[in-house]
Amino acid sequence: MNSRPIRWLGPSALLALTAVLRAPAFARSYLSDDEEIYAVIGRAIATGARVYVDVVDHKPPAIYWVYAAAHRLAGSDAAMAVLHALLVLVVWATALSVGAIARRCSANSPNVDRIAALLYVVFTTTMMSFDSLAANAELLMMLPASLALLVVLDAPVSAARGLLAGVLLSCAGAFKYQAAVEAPVLLGLVFLPRGTPLSTRLGRVAALTAGLALPWLAIAAWFQNRGDFAEAMYWFRFNFAYIGAGSAPGEVVRRALPRIALVVGPAVLLYAAAAFGLARAWNDRTGLGRWMIAWTAFSAVAVSAGSRFFGHYFHQLTAPLAVLAAPVILGIPTARRRVVIVCLALPALAFWGIAWGHGPVMRYVVQRPEPDYAAVVRWLDERDTAGGSLCVWGNSPGLVARARRPLGCRFVSANFLVGLSPATASQTDPAVDGSPNIVPGMWERFIADLRVRRPTFIVDGSAGDVSYFGKFPPEHYAALWTILEREYEVAGIVEGMRVFRRRPGI
Repeated sequence: MNSRPIRWLGPSALLALTAVLRAPAFARSYLSDDEEIYAVIGRAIATGARVYVDVVDHKPPAIYWVYAAAHRLAGSDAAMAVLHALLVLVVWATALSVGAIARRCSANSPNVDRIAALLYVVFTTTMMSFDSLAANAELLMMLPASLALLVVLDAPVSAARGLLAGVLLSCAGAFKYQAAVEAPVLLGLVFLPRGTPLSTRLGRVAALTAGLALPWLAIAAWFQNRGDFAEAMYWFRFNFAYIGAGSAPGEVVRRALPRIALVVGPAVLLYAAAAFGLARAWNDRTGLGRWMIAWTAFSAVAVSAGSRFFGHYFHQLTAPLAVLAAPVILGIPTARRRVVIVCLALPALAFWGIAWGHGPVMRYVVQRPEPDYAAVVRWLDERDTAGGSLCVWGNSPGLVARARRPLGCRFVSANFLVGLSPATASQTDPAVDGSPNIVPGMWERFIADLRVRRPTFIVDGSAGDVSYFGKFPPEHYAALWTILEREYEVAGIVEGMRVFRRRPGI
């Protein structure tokens, strides 16, 4: 029995903790290649470019629009600081939403909301900084996704609340398609409660479905009005090829085991307590516990989408686990509170320290340091003060982000053009042919860009095997090599990157 209640953090203290744990994000320009890609696209949109047409990637549009808003608001120099500050608020608000869900599911457990919120804040940081602290789509989508569930947990649910829940979940899906896995949970919550006429329940389902559809209809209409709908759909369909590229069973197992261990190990308190919470939730007489189990199960499916098991995918699972784990932790006897505190504080402090020392840590662990892109940028600037356009043949969005030059092609990286699919053997194994992953139409778009935009520089990362691009030399691609031979000359090699510069007068 607990003789004294634990004084769990209130909202203000939780906000302060969230800011402290995420403070290392403000020490570096970019925390991940995803941030670099989003920054390039956001900056381009802020200056008039069209996403999926002038600059491309395969994520839904909301993440690019948020980055574009930050660039418009603060300029390129401060945009990332604004985004990381926004993320502090988003994670904090999501934690409060998760806490409110826990309170609805465990109404007789005081402080369960504060424990669930604390678990979410802490265990979204117990990963390497590129997964935990980066302004990625998963953390941004979890606020509307958790609010959508919160809206329909109360019974009876009105049609208006069903509509709102659908809109919120649809907005979450505009950041990451995986948010859609929550839709069956919402539909079940509004349809299955007994004691309500069938016509009423069907009305709620219709309202929820309308809410799910309305934002996407508006987005589709917006792209159609701009004449960009076909290109947007092209990049939406690319996601199916992306999922298929990493689905070989043996490769999935080899990739999944270490990645899952790296996420679950530091968060053992969360996962162990949630495992005990599953039985409690199943026996919950209110029925809400079983819906929490469903939320957890669908979230686990979303984490496995594409079979990459990136750390930031697990943020979607952390929220329902926090709800399941909170009442279990609340019931831990006083004598074992120190174990809880250690299991919370130790991984948080460890990864907080690692985030501050990211550079040396990565050089020690990976032993394949990233090139000094700042040096490449300086080299380009010294030889071209006019700010000519840049296209990179390689997997180096960090160079494009730091150069801040006009885009010489719509691709932030050349992965799409060679079939390099991140975190699969097509990236790291020189013997694996990536060409089956190339989606039809990629090369036509690329060559059209080179002919129309005529980039001043094409920087080749294959020369020094930068980011595993050594097996994709431009000499192996006739359409590209013909243009390089005819219109460009080698201006130098910097940080293992061969720089082609357009010949004068051509």
